Amino acid sequence: MSFGPGRYKRGRPEKVPGVYRYVNKKTGKVDYQGQSIDLRRRYQEHLRGSSPPFDPKKHHFDWKEQT
Repeated sequence: MSFGPGRYKRGRPEKVPGVYRYVNKKTGKVDYQGQSIDLRRRYQEHLRGSSPPFDPKKHHFDWKEQT
């Protein structure tokens, strides 16, 4: 499996398969990473409080589409 060229995108993802990560805004470290067949759905699940918790005040949601 390969992923889009270049950098991760930040914010609300498109409805595509790919990988994502939570980046801590203070430290810049990746606190969590995962993959999904529908990044937009997964992003919304995390906002609703699925585990592990994603806090937009503490984390950036970065994602990269599968190619």
